[in-house]
Amino acid sequence: MKLLSLHIENFGKLHNFDYTFSPNLNVLLKENGWGKTTLSIFLKAMFYGMPAKTRGDEYKSERSRYMPWQGGAYGGYVEFEKDGKKYRVTRYFGKTPEADTFELFDYQTNTTVKSENTPLGVEIFGIGEESFRMTAFFPQMNFRSATNPELTASLTGVNQYQNDLACIDSAIKRLKERRLSLKRQLPDKAETEKLRLTCNDLKNQSAQLENQISDCQDKLLNLQQQQEILSKQTEIEREKYKIAFQNFEKNQEIEKQISQISQDISQQYLKQSELQKQAISNLQNLERAGSPNKFIYATISICAALIVILAILFATKSISLLTFIIISCFLVIFATIAVIAVIKVKKKQHHQSNDNSFETLVQKSQQVIKELEAKLEILKNMQNESKNSQPDRTSLENAKDSQSDCEISIITTENEIKTNRTNLDRVLDEIERYQSLRDTSLALEKDLNHKLLLLDKTISYLTTAKDNVSSRYVSFINKEFTDIIGKFGVDGNRFLIDNQWKVKEQTDLGSKEYEFSSYGYQDIISFCQRISLISRIYTSCKPFILLDDTFVNLDDHMLACAKEVVGQLAKNYQVIYICCNSRSSFQ
Repeated sequence: MKLLSLHIENFGKLHNFDYTFSPNLNVLLKENGWGKTTLSIFLKAMFYGMPAKTRGDEYKSERSRYMPWQGGAYGGYVEFEKDGKKYRVTRYFGKTPEADTFELFDYQTNTTVKSENTPLGVEIFGIGEESFRMTAFFPQMNFRSATNPELTASLTGVNQYQNDLACIDSAIKRLKERRLSLKRQLPDKAETEKLRLTCNDLKNQSAQLENQISDCQDKLLNLQQQQEILSKQTEIEREKYKIAFQNFEKNQEIEKQISQISQDISQQYLKQSELQKQAISNLQNLERAGSPNKFIYATISICAALIVILAILFATKSISLLTFIIISCFLVIFATIAVIAVIKVKKKQHHQSNDNSFETLVQKSQQVIKELEAKLEILKNMQNESKNSQPDRTSLENAKDSQSDCEISIITTENEIKTNRTNLDRVLDEIERYQSLRDTSLALEKDLNHKLLLLDKTISYLTTAKDNVSSRYVSFINKEFTDIIGKFGVDGNRFLIDNQWKVKEQTDLGSKEYEFSSYGYQDIISFCQRISLISRIYTSCKPFILLDDTFVNLDDHMLACAKEVVGQLAKNYQVIYICCNSRSSFQ
């Protein structure tokens, strides 16, 4: 396959640009900023199209980055020759792949292909864009060697199994992604251990709570027994106090009765004293009342009154003088005798009456006093038989306090048991929850580890199978790679390509990645590896090789070697060599 010419309508900063290619070596010496990389991207885009925009990074998106600076139609065409036939591919690009246009014109049949189901580069070269980038396309400062399933299939010579190998790599990739996903799902061992320790702590707490509940129940049983004893003691003390209080009240009543009887006795004695005083007073009054003077005065008075009456009668001459004298004398004598007799009788009667009343009253009073003194004696005996002091409540109150304290202790212990049981239920729930979490975590870990083991074995088997296939062809690639790198004056045995198509440098201390070498060596190694791959990859159709300032990091000696290698390469392939200085140029 050979490029014939190109026309760029608008692509990046290039506008209305035309170029005609020679069949072997094409050197474009242009200054910095001319658009050399833009030209290389245009050539790739004509055969593989432009990828969609990269969301969030307009600079990295080729579609956005190479939008025409000056505006206008975005694209152009390339004329090429393949198998003796001439074609022209025309592409114009929009903001999205859906807006792109494609046309392939066959000059021999003058027919136009309006659309492409398969990228044109795949149809021509037999590989995809990624493989093309890894082999024949050397972008500026970014052409490190790499491989993919498609390259592996071509390198191992099993293109007919390319899809299977691609699927193997894809499967390995997906298995590794799955493995990474499963590893991310693995429970954190620290969290699992934390759950275990938490469960142990909770179990210790539950054991402590159960012991506390058992101790509290024993304590409660003892308190209930003690309460029963204290209740009986309190009842006994209450009965004692009741009896003592009844005795006290009885004694109080006795004291009241004694006091009352004592008062009654005193009153009786006072009454006797009054009777004696009255009797003496009556006797004295009687003696005064029965004296001769009084009776004489009374008799004289009466006689005088009668005489006055007779005198009045005599004065009125109602009676005679003799009558007057006789009657007056008779009246005086009779009155005197009568008065004396009456006085004697009354005196005797009064004396007898006073004597009888005094004796009776004194006897009654003495009898009452005797009875009261007998009662008083009985009451004093009763009082002496029992204590008369107020009963002491100390024992009863102490018993009540002890019982109350015991009841409080029982309530406190019951509340403590209730609290401990609540805490125990909570801790048991927590144990169950954490145990469930830990069991789930362990089960998940076991399941994931089993899956990871299967994945590891599967990846190992697939990788081994792939490596077994690849290793059979490594020697051919290494021979070609050694021949090419030897043209740079480098010992080819220092660098080897493994079955993963990676280049490693052999040192006295072992192998190491070639990326640890200088940039110049890295460019040479990558260039040689790619060239060794090209002869193996493109078996049906030779590609054009695009070198975009590939050797900027080489010294003069290495650059001279590189030019020689490129010159030899151009004998078998069409080479487009783009550079920015005459030192790197072939002119």
